[in-house]
Amino acid sequence: WLAVTVFLLACAMIAAVALTAARRPRLAQLAFLIVGAFVLTSKVYSPQYVLWLIPLVALARPRWRDFLIWQGVEGLHWAAVWMYLGQVTSNGATQHNIDMPYYVLAVAAHMLATAYLMFRVVWDIHDPNYDPIRRHHLDDPHGGPFDGLPDWLRFSPRHPSLAVLPWRAMHHA
Repeated sequence: WLAVTVFLLACAMIAAVALTAARRPRLAQLAFLIVGAFVLTSKVYSPQYVLWLIPLVALARPRWRDFLIWQGVEGLHWAAVWMYLGQVTSNGATQHNIDMPYYVLAVAAHMLATAYLMFRVVWDIHDPNYDPIRRHHLDDPHGGPFDGLPDWLRFSPRHPSLAVLPWRAMHHA
């Protein structure tokens, strides 16, 4: 229950980010945040889950520097996982494998690198000048039929008059 609860809380926070942003987030950004939250909170820990994130990172935050740093950490994580499993399953010598503390360090690095990318995507959502797509005044090239449409629902806790609410549109029509 803990993993599901934490994942649902993460999804609620992602919804809050999306609904309070000045501009509607791009579809790839939201997909990356949701899948990233699942990867970080899932009770089943599979290092292969990072493969789900690669195309989403390329679409949500197309920046080589961030991608290559993240993949460097993921490469170390991958090696650590298999070297640790080799030590556990074969009782092999530590010389050719790694111990638990190094494995835990690699998992922590993987989680921190993924969380950092998620933070950067949230930053891009709240400040479109940092978003490589939005800073060129594009809406959402991957948004399909939603590309270019006006916002339908947006909350603005600091400036309620800037909120976009469906029932307001019905009264003005």
